[in-house]
Amino acid sequence: MSLNIVLRLKNAVENYDPYFIQRRNVAVLLGLSSLQKIIAALRMLAYGNAAENLDEYVTIGESISLENLKRFAKAIFVTFSDEYLRSPNTKDITRLLAIGDQRHFLGMLGSIDYMHWRWKNCPSPWHNMYNGHFHEPTIILEAVASYDLWIWHAFFGLLEFGVLQSHFAIVRGAARLWDQNTLKDIMTACIIMHNMVIEEEQHNERCCHQIHNFDKRGEIPNIEPTRECSLGLTPFIQSHIRIRDKQTHCRLQADLVEHLRQQHGGE
Repeated sequence: MSLNIVLRLKNAVENYDPYFIQRRNVAVLLGLSSLQKIIAALRMLAYGNAAENLDEYVTIGESISLENLKRFAKAIFVTFSDEYLRSPNTKDITRLLAIGDQRHFLGMLGSIDYMHWRWKNCPSPWHNMYNGHFHEPTIILEAVASYDLWIWHAFFGLLEFGVLQSHFAIVRGAARLWDQNTLKDIMTACIIMHNMVIEEEQHNERCCHQIHNFDKRGEIPNIEPTRECSLGLTPFIQSHIRIRDKQTHCRLQADLVEHLRQQHGGE
């Protein structure tokens, strides 16, 4: 997701919900900025981060993270639904049918896809309503995507949504909230932002005159496998161990805190 899309989301949520506008509290201290709240919500969606894991990165507690995610998803849904969840018009249908004919799928507008989204925190009285062949509560997600991966139809059912999984890890994991309407807002927000990313990628390809052809297959290179050990393997493993060293991480974190205190201690 590019900076342009993030800033567009920032302006939209600030206009929709004053919650995202940075304010001073009763102690005249600045509260969380809109970018902090947006980045926190995007990290939960894009990486599947738990709410309690965001405090170190964007200094937002668990309860605020959950409330922030709910408001963010609702703002995206209300603001962008008409533009990014619209039905195909005559021009769209003509284009999609032409692409289907070229690919020998006559009369096809798009491909249907679905998944069972496991509902980890489904209320106990509802378990029987949402149990299927997975023997645990799930919610069906259904979508129709065209050749360019634009999602034209999405149904959040009561009872594998592949194209979204490349952009939002939360789709692969279990739903950790209790309210079905909130889950619907979150999933719809993921679909909207997915389409925003697809739109920007298509625009960049047109500007560079490099429209990607998914049907074009290059020649399979003739690769001879080798069983010799790489001379750089040992240094690579040593570097990897140093990067993952917890003590080094904590020391660098403390140095950064001290640096910021010296630079901005008075503020």
